[in-house]
Amino acid sequence: MNPLIYVIVTLLVICILYHLSENIKNLFQVREGFLGTDRSFSLTPFGKGIKSSEPLNLRGKYIKKKGRCANYKVKGNWVRDGQFSSCNSARSGLTTSLKDCANMFGEKGGVFSYNYKTGGCLYTKTDEPHIKYNINGIRSGCKAEGWGGGWNFFQAVDDQTSDSRTIQNFFPPHTFPKKLISGHRNGKGTVVKNYQQFFFTNEKTIPKKSIFPYILQYEYKINDQGWGNNTYGIMSIVNLTRNNSYYIVKKGLGRNEPKHCGKMDISKFVNAGDKIRIRFHTSRYNSGHSLDWLYYKNMNLTYHVCEPPPPPEGPNAFYYNCERKTFIEHHLSAIAMGGHLASIHNEKDNIAIRKIIKRSSVWIGAVRKRPGKGDSSKKWTWTDGSNWNYSNWRRGDPKDFQYNKTAPPSGEIHAILMRDGRWNDMPYKFKNLLKLPAVYKLNATYANSWPHGFQKINTDGMNSWKTSKKMCGEILRKGDLIVRGTLASRRDVLDYLKGKPKRGDSWTPVSDGDNVWLQIGMRNDRKTGDDRVGKTPSFGMTHQEIPDIAYRKSVKPWWGTSNKSFKWRNTVYCKKPPPGMTWDDKLKKFVKLKIPNNTSQKQNMEVNLVKN
Repeated sequence: MNPLIYVIVTLLVICILYHLSENIKNLFQVREGFLGTDRSFSLTPFGKGIKSSEPLNLRGKYIKKKGRCANYKVKGNWVRDGQFSSCNSARSGLTTSLKDCANMFGEKGGVFSYNYKTGGCLYTKTDEPHIKYNINGIRSGCKAEGWGGGWNFFQAVDDQTSDSRTIQNFFPPHTFPKKLISGHRNGKGTVVKNYQQFFFTNEKTIPKKSIFPYILQYEYKINDQGWGNNTYGIMSIVNLTRNNSYYIVKKGLGRNEPKHCGKMDISKFVNAGDKIRIRFHTSRYNSGHSLDWLYYKNMNLTYHVCEPPPPPEGPNAFYYNCERKTFIEHHLSAIAMGGHLASIHNEKDNIAIRKIIKRSSVWIGAVRKRPGKGDSSKKWTWTDGSNWNYSNWRRGDPKDFQYNKTAPPSGEIHAILMRDGRWNDMPYKFKNLLKLPAVYKLNATYANSWPHGFQKINTDGMNSWKTSKKMCGEILRKGDLIVRGTLASRRDVLDYLKGKPKRGDSWTPVSDGDNVWLQIGMRNDRKTGDDRVGKTPSFGMTHQEIPDIAYRKSVKPWWGTSNKSFKWRNTVYCKKPPPGMTWDDKLKKFVKLKIPNNTSQKQNMEVNLVKN
């Protein structure tokens, strides 16, 4: 073959292959980064090529230098990534945080820049071969440039105090291929017009060893080229585990090529182990309307992990349960472990709890008795029934701010201990049911607990408080000899029952005062439709004044002085005396038993039995 012809044919083949490859790229490839601005990456097929990262748990350590990472080129490509400002407003509570930025960057030991004012996050990764710069002795891909307005440099380090994890690119980034349709002008991405079209990501699984909150970060760009009313680009979660139920995450306007980005709490829509994917679709696709889908990226998932430690063995041990539950759920869990939500009685207890809670606010066992401001035992109590003798409220609390803002009024009826050790009174529900970690007190011992035996007496409900007291006062009578017991106190009964109430609405007389009764039945007060087990525990807190008549003036029960039959007062707990002792009603304590001089030989034998 003529060499010239051979060269010409070779060049033609090369040209054909080049144009064919470009067409293939236009059909199937994706771009990530600031499209149309200062960064463009090589293209990868839909949903492939860029893998999700291993879970990250990084935070930003300030390195005492102001400025931000500069943009520079390596082999003709701009290498800076991130965002100049957060997509969510500060009011939304879902702005890009410093921790978010550290995990977006994802390079342990490297330097990134963050802006507290705007939520901006700029960085340059060093996983590509390019120059490393030195900032305060730390070498990384970030090239420092002086910049004001709140920009500072941070080093990404492990966060030992947090139980959150972030998976970068949980849904890998994708640029929609350019597909033009007849009569459409200047399409920049995949055009939807005159028919409904859905785009789906690949299926992903929520990590099995995870707990809420689940926060999905997202960014996508669209362009409405229609006329008249706007066309929306809608992003939804499809939960395949829940029969393909879908939940709208974002409904964004499409006019003038807007970028929609931010964070969304998707905890309502997913659980650990659920299989999900993202669906993109348009709101209008007729009457001349069309929508360009350009790209999506930064689809990062943040969640929490929880591995509760084994229960401690020592007495009065505080136990941090990282599971996020409602107050009442933690209350019942603590009882199931043989304890209660933590009661705090001095600064030492408060400091001990603060050391084990990491950076999370936690439920403690404080429960409001009556509405309004104030910190006395008339307003507050502990779920384990111990004395209210210490508090550490933050300034201005407890204020019961939510009392008149709910229907029916429930108020800020619980307390949380915050990261700084201060307490804050909280409603059981704020927009949604509050679910937090908690601290329990296990293997608890209480002052003035009765170490000796009890005698439980089942009655027909005919006994008034005075009759019940008299019944316990004559535990043993033999002739002239009376060995007296007494009604058990509230503390005694609580320790005896160990937080496990009887079924139904049940009460027992106690010795804490005249006509004082303790609720020993599982009556669920302050109950609502979305919290079937109740807002507060109605057992094991106080005597009759609350919570069954909470938010009302305390009165003694009228049925406590009646000898009529009432089904809810059919149990009496009597405190039995130690051997050789009897109860002295005047001294209000057990004293040594005095044997009458005229006691017969037979009675002496009985007395010896009592002593032994």
